[in-house]
Amino acid sequence: MRPNWLALPLSLLTAAVILAQGTQPAPAPDPNAANLDAVLGGWEKAMTSIQSLYCDVNRETLDRVFSTKDKFSGRAMYVRSNLPGQGSRASLELYKLDTKGAPRQDVFEKYVCTGTFLYEYSPANKLIRVHEMPASKGQKEDDLLSFLFGMKANDAKQRYQIALDPAPDQWYFYLKIQPKLAQDKADFTQARLVLLRSTLLPRQVWFHQPNGNEVTWDFSMKDGVQVPLTNFAQPQLPAGWQFEKMPAQTKPKVRSAGS
Repeated sequence: MRPNWLALPLSLLTAAVILAQGTQPAPAPDPNAANLDAVLGGWEKAMTSIQSLYCDVNRETLDRVFSTKDKFSGRAMYVRSNLPGQGSRASLELYKLDTKGAPRQDVFEKYVCTGTFLYEYSPANKLIRVHEMPASKGQKEDDLLSFLFGMKANDAKQRYQIALDPAPDQWYFYLKIQPKLAQDKADFTQARLVLLRSTLLPRQVWFHQPNGNEVTWDFSMKDGVQVPLTNFAQPQLPAGWQFEKMPAQTKPKVRSAGS
């Protein structure tokens, strides 16, 4: 799968793209909900109530062909904009872990959304790709991770086969997700979304790719934290790097590090 980062917070993450656009505080989700409709409704309310977010993120990719694992660790941040015509701000920064579990500063993925532009780092090419953000008109994003952070519960049920499986425990709800549409089947064959029972915020998403590879995202979300807007300023070019303006409508992807 080649998930569109604009659907992620950190996901992985603009308000019109990452989260549904409700701006009024939503009722607290029912932690005792045990049926699919209640869980999906609570998840939607939890996501649309977020105004700011800090998230520790870990991603593991299991390559079945070569029997290797790539592990990345980092953070995502998000601040919703409630002003007309002004996009929300978000960032995602991941570093590859070495064999001892330490982050490598030379192999990383980084994205910064200022609300107007998205800056996509390409360390192997020493480029920062600049994508102009389109004005939101309520468009729907087109991948699994948009289901995580921006899709209405009813839309999700129409697009995917979703079931509570296995049964909830005292900590989590487990949603088994299977694609219905050909475009989704090209990205994943099955997925599992784990929601915290206490808040109905995402804790983990796992998906199985058509080539047999498996990708797992782990999230540790802190809702309502103060996130300084300086985290989303236009990047300063590192020595020897260049900006590259991308054509309109070109969507950035979460790539393999270094691409």
